[in-house]
Amino acid sequence: MSQFILTLANKLNHKDLYFDIFNTNIAKKWTIEVSKNYSICNNDRFVNWPNSKKDSNYYVTELNKQLKIVDEYAPTVVPFFFNIEQVNQSLLNILHKLFEDLIGTVDNPTEFYKNSPQEVQKAILRFNIMIHEFESYVKNIAMNKIHPDSKLVVVFGERNRYELIDEDYDHFTLKSVFGTVYINYCELGKPILDVLRDQDEHIGDSNIRPLQYYSADLQIQFSPTMGEDEFNRTMQWVKMQYDKRKEFFESLGLFYDKKLSLGLIPVASINRNDSGFLNMTDFEIISSLSEFNIVTKTEIRESITVLYR
Repeated sequence: MSQFILTLANKLNHKDLYFDIFNTNIAKKWTIEVSKNYSICNNDRFVNWPNSKKDSNYYVTELNKQLKIVDEYAPTVVPFFFNIEQVNQSLLNILHKLFEDLIGTVDNPTEFYKNSPQEVQKAILRFNIMIHEFESYVKNIAMNKIHPDSKLVVVFGERNRYELIDEDYDHFTLKSVFGTVYINYCELGKPILDVLRDQDEHIGDSNIRPLQYYSADLQIQFSPTMGEDEFNRTMQWVKMQYDKRKEFFESLGLFYDKKLSLGLIPVASINRNDSGFLNMTDFEIISSLSEFNIVTKTEIRESITVLYR
């Protein structure tokens, strides 16, 4: 069985995590891409990580920093800067719309973005990352869980994207399972689930983008596993929210079927034994990983089964 190995580190230590890759066609295709050893972009995308310094002050400061870089280049573009006392989901939706207008799509970037200096381009991309992390942070705080809604995102530079085929859509799921690796959203825009959750009335019609591609990019869920009752409630809520705006979504060609790409596609699950987590609870595992704050390496390799007599 093939394994995906992820190496976390801090200034003093490192930790290898082992994940068993699923025997599905989409998982195999993803494995091929990861094995190409693309360089890692933004190796610090630890979201809602225990003991993290990423709090509201961090995100507001970081977002304003990126906005200032854009504002210095194009003073009429940025409508306002963040004030920590005024942050809410509607404000985040407005600024996400700003990001969409500045960058365009993966296949059709705006003239503004293409003509901007590299520093400005990096600021726009960083702004998008920070806004998504901040949204997740705010929701996690509101839930007030002992076990945080933690995840780790790994995005590779200059990686290829490929269109999903019909059977790939069968694997999308809204059920989050602790220690599972999922193919990350590799579009510019918002998946329909985020549009519904954020009650986003500001997003441009063309930027509501169910995932149609896969790449080597990944995210690993370290949040608590969703139970069946919670999963069923979530599915009912999503359908109810979709139905409220059904006419609008269908006018965009977004029908309630598997092509909505609700959730993510799982491709691997954590091997607790190989990772050194045997007999540990999920909360103990994520707590033990709290000291790490960068990703240094990813690897694909065949696991070796040793038989003891």
